[in-house]
Amino acid sequence: MDKDIDKALEGEEKDLPESSANLNIRGYLKGFSIQITKRGMVAQPLLQQSIKIVEWMEMNGFNPSWNDATNAKKYENTETGMPFPDDSAVSSPPCSFCGEATTTKSGVTKGRKWTGVFCSTEQKAHTVWR
Repeated sequence: MDKDIDKALEGEEKDLPESSANLNIRGYLKGFSIQITKRGMVAQPLLQQSIKIVEWMEMNGFNPSWNDATNAKKYENTETGMPFPDDSAVSSPPCSFCGEATTTKSGVTKGRKWTGVFCSTEQKAHTVWR
């Protein structure tokens, strides 16, 4: 993924008289604000690059805001306004390996949201991570 970030940030060294598309992404890590700016003439490639950059930043512990209350909303259930519990169970499809019942659980560990579908047979190989 690091190579994807480097590739997304690479660009030709040339002056653009007027850029029709701008990408600005700001993340916060350990009290530091880090902003990435990239310019181009076409919006679609910049949007695709922004997805890679944001995913990389999330995986590496960046937050969308300096404000902890705002960051907590990132993991909030939009229907209830309450945070997702670490082991909240929701309805699940049958196990894709054996067809038995499953339980979907999701939570936040070390600032990262996770979701897993766990087979009732408790076989770890049947767990599907989303």
